[in-house]
Amino acid sequence: AHLDRCEQLQPEAGEVASARAHWWRLKGDAQKAQQQLEAASARAPREPLPDLLRQQAVMEQGVGPKWMRERSRRLLAAGDSQGAIDLWQQSILDDPQDAASRMELGRVAQQLKKPLLALQEYTEAARLDPDLVEAHLALGVLRMRRGDPAGAETALRQGLVLDSTSHEILANLGALMMTTGRGVEGVQFLQRACEVAPDDADVRFNLAMAHRALKEWSAVCIELESMMKIDADRPRARFEYGVALAERGRFTEAAAQFSWLTEQQPQRVTGWTNLTRALVRAELHGEAIASLRSAHQKIPGNWRIASELAWFLCTCPDARWRDGIEAKRIAEVLCQQQGPNYPRSLDVWGASFAECGDFESAIDKVNEALQYLGDHPELPQDPQLEIRLAGYRQQQPHRY
Repeated sequence: AHLDRCEQLQPEAGEVASARAHWWRLKGDAQKAQQQLEAASARAPREPLPDLLRQQAVMEQGVGPKWMRERSRRLLAAGDSQGAIDLWQQSILDDPQDAASRMELGRVAQQLKKPLLALQEYTEAARLDPDLVEAHLALGVLRMRRGDPAGAETALRQGLVLDSTSHEILANLGALMMTTGRGVEGVQFLQRACEVAPDDADVRFNLAMAHRALKEWSAVCIELESMMKIDADRPRARFEYGVALAERGRFTEAAAQFSWLTEQQPQRVTGWTNLTRALVRAELHGEAIASLRSAHQKIPGNWRIASELAWFLCTCPDARWRDGIEAKRIAEVLCQQQGPNYPRSLDVWGASFAECGDFESAIDKVNEALQYLGDHPELPQDPQLEIRLAGYRQQQPHRY
């Protein structure tokens, strides 16, 4: 009766015909079941039914892969993770040779953070159907995540033999090569992935990062420019593009990328610090000071921003923008708290004293920093402190 009502409401729904086929099979009429399945294949799949009828059809009547996947999805959405696992395990019991059900169980297990079960099912799926590309891909990705590069490479290369144009396999092999120290080979795989999927922004970004690992900055710029034609609003890409431009000496262009980033993510400290450095390298000192002041206002409690501002105020190469008194005021606040950043805070305070002409206090602050580092050998040592100390002893303030 429910199926009759569903068919009245949605006469073109393939799901209704599939459910009716299952009903005939339960009745023992294989011929009518086959006829209904053939009818289902000609109808529109997954056509929406009214909610209550659809829920009952999916959870009680549906049969076939699409119905099973939808039932699994609904169980997971309802928080019944064990129900989803039981669903696929029962499917496997009904047909132990069904590689597709093994794959679905593996996906559910992976979604539920049960990697050993997922690994077991993907492995069995690949054994049952050695030509199942998705099984080798899933195995490769999971083994890579679990720190088994050799096993991952074996699975991915098996998948590549079956489908040499899979950009997912090529991209994952490229990533694997990069993480195992085979950068050139990694770039080659990622280039092939880009040839197969030229409009895939993720693949282009990964290729750019492979070039970055090899410090091939020109290639990084080329790939990121191509990638941003596809997806222009990805902050990580903008950041990396700015870094690559700066490495190539294109500081004004780099500053434009970091400026965009600070507008989109004003709480991201690295955006502001890289913007400042690019502006300084472009000799736009006034703009560098302005950006640091803006950052200090937007992230007032951030030590790194405050120390960068104070440092630049007392060491700026252009005298028009130096302000030792303001720098000293900021540094004094920074030095009120000890910890890993304390030596740098003292260093900034010393530079501000030197800018104000008080070289004796500058020397005292650097010596305090050196003493603190000596008492805390676990902290990174700064050889530049000794160089600045020598300069202060010769009455020479430090410059950025």
